[in-house]
Amino acid sequence: MRHVAALVVLLAAPLSAQSLTWNLGNFSGNANVPNGGCAFITPGGANGQGNAASCSAIGSTSPSLSLTAYALNGSSSSSALQSGTVMSWGSYGVGVCNPGEYANCNTPNHATDNVGTFTDFLLLQFNATVMLSSVALGWSYGDADFSVLQWVGPGTPGTLVGTTASALSSGNWSVVTTVNGSGAGNYVLNNSAAASSVWAIAAYNTAIATRNGADAGDDAFKISGVTAAIVPEPSTIALMVAGLIGVGAVARRRRRTR
Repeated sequence: MRHVAALVVLLAAPLSAQSLTWNLGNFSGNANVPNGGCAFITPGGANGQGNAASCSAIGSTSPSLSLTAYALNGSSSSSALQSGTVMSWGSYGVGVCNPGEYANCNTPNHATDNVGTFTDFLLLQFNATVMLSSVALGWSYGDADFSVLQWVGPGTPGTLVGTTASALSSGNWSVVTTVNGSGAGNYVLNNSAAASSVWAIAAYNTAIATRNGADAGDDAFKISGVTAAIVPEPSTIALMVAGLIGVGAVARRRRRTR
């Protein structure tokens, strides 16, 4: 029983110790990712269509986080994602410029929003399995309702261009929660311990998800940070179990030789 109790402690400790935060309001002006911040990577650079950003957690360079942007064109089940642009607005956080805004990505078009026919969609890809626990909004204009999705399919999704709204709410994607955001602040997610290496944060769109309290009005916000708990890989858990079994075997041999 002592070994079982020790195993529980070993399995629980990494989750609590590995809760990390990525500051999306700290962007470097070059390709070097600052500690606890982000930098734009090719293609596209800081303002290019289809660009991406790489981010490190505060106090840790691993796991890393990659950001890309998309926009859902419409509010029907057949509406499809198009490529967008990740926009950095200092400490306020990250916004998205969608295809309907490329000619003028200024206020308020640079927010993550659902104003007009496009709904902005930020894809987060970690190089580890995580449980996304909170999303921080550094700025909002009026309402700030958003949905959180996780990839439950095999591997990683690759490009999302052409993915329909119906596919985002079924199959390889799962809607974890929809948050009735009322402005800037930190929103703790009720994610029922959902874990994935690929997540998405989308301005509210009824074609993806519905929720009592979240309305179909305009939502606009900038994402200043995310917090997630790192989930140990099965191989890591297996090593811990094997090590614990080994310790138990040694202890038994010592008792027998006394």
